[in-house]
Order: sequence, then C-alpha cells, then structure tokens
Amino acid sequence: EMGEFLTLAGYEHAPRLVGSITVERAGRQPSTLGVMHQFTPNSGDAWSFTLDSLRAQSARYFTLAELLGRRVGQMHAALASRADLPAFAPEPITKERRQAMVTAVEHSLDRALTAAARTRGQVAIPGVHERLRRFVELPADPIATRVHGDLHLGQVLFTGDDFVLIDFEGEPARPLAHRKTKRPPFVDVAGMIRSFHYAAMTVAREQPKESERAQAWYRNVRAAFLTGWKAAAATPDNAEAILDYCLLEKCVYEINYEADNRPDWLDIPLAGLLETV
Repeated sequence: EMGEFLTLAGYEHAPRLVGSITVERAGRQPSTLGVMHQFTPNSGDAWSFTLDSLRAQSARYFTLAELLGRRVGQMHAALASRADLPAFAPEPITKERRQAMVTAVEHSLDRALTAAARTRGQVAIPGVHERLRRFVELPADPIATRVHGDLHLGQVLFTGDDFVLIDFEGEPARPLAHRKTKRPPFVDVAGMIRSFHYAAMTVAREQPKESERAQAWYRNVRAAFLTGWKAAAATPDNAEAILDYCLLEKCVYEINYEADNRPDWLDIPLAGLLETV
C-alpha cells in the first residue's frame, strides 16, 4: 500500500513498486501475498555508512545528513498530498486524541522507569510530564498523516551520493491497524534523530576518549538533518513541542526494549529523555 502510493505520487527516493499478488475473497479484506520492487543499486545501509563516517571524522557527512533530511521531508510531503484518498488524507489530531496519546506514553514511561530501576536504581527524569503536557495544550490541532513508522538509519540505503528509504511495513511487532494509523510526521523525524544518537553512542563506547567528539557530532548532524527536513516538508506552528513529544515517546519505547534485551545499553535512551528540542 505504501509502496504503491509513493510510486504513484512520484516520490523518487524509495524503490518503485513493480507489481503485487493479491487474493480477494468474498466478505473478507483483500490479502497481499507478495510484492515486487525495482532493484536499487546501493553501497549498503546508512547505519554502516554513518558509523564508518563518524569513525573517520568525515566532514562530508554533515552535507549528506542534510540531504537525508530533505529526502525524508519529501516523503512526508508526498504522503500528505492526497486529501481525496481516505486512507492517506491528512487529518487533525484533536486535543482529546492528544490526551490519549500522552496518557499512553505516561503509562509506558512508568513501566520503563520501573524496568530501568532493576539495573540502574531509581531514575529521575525532571520535567517530562510538563513537556508531554505541552503537546496536549497546543493552541492548534497538529496534522496526522500516514508515516513510515519505523524509520532509522538501518531502513535507509546509501547509493554513494544519495539515499533511498526502504521497509515501509512499520514496526513488525505492532498490529497492522496500528501501523496504518495516521500519526504526526515527526515520529519519523524522531526515529532518525534517535538513530543518530545511537550511532554517536556506539562509537563513544568503542572509543571512550572520543566521547566528547561523538556528542558534538551528534548535535551537528541532528541540526543538519532538521535543516534538510524543514526545507522539504511543511513545518507546522509549535513544531518543537510536537517533535519533543515524539522524541519522548521514542525514548520510552527504547528504554522498555533495552531493559528487556540489552540492559547495558539503557544509558542511551535514558540520556535521550533528558534532552530538549
């Protein structure tokens, strides 16, 4: 569905959909059994390229990070371009829905901090509830669209001088209905920012003496990516509050994941919670 939409919309930075096999049965939703996309020559995924660039202290990467932001922004512009298609038409996120979204994050945060406390002791995140409240109290309803839903550097191919976004099925662990839910485009922006942070922390763990440089790299890359994204996508009023909510939501998800799978990595999303936009 996403591949077909982006292909028809003329978005050039995702593999074009060539065809699909669909089963239609009376009284049931159609089921897609297979899809074929155009092959994209590439040099590997952006995660590996990013780590190599960071280790090599490549100044070129900042220009490429801005380009990547532009490609993500162009995707979001395409996904918001068809108000005539109910499955893709942009829609407002009402205050009632924003409250429900924040309540869900707060519940997840309680679980996350309880899980983190098992290995890190009591963790305090000052001001987080006030930051979430900013999202609820926005003076105007932000817009939700279809989104990638699981965007990070591993979901991007590097071609040598450009980027191609892949894997539009959303987070596989979530139900299909959730993956098709319209959400703020900033959820994808937050996913990329968090991926840049993980890259910086990965190199800092490998080379502790480079920790300060890796943190500076992260701040600069984050700024470059956001510059590119804002140049291509519609940037709403109160963008900072919306992005902050999405970053908090993502960090809470990461804490729960790391607590279950890699407790020694918990410091990365915990540090992310303390950042402000």
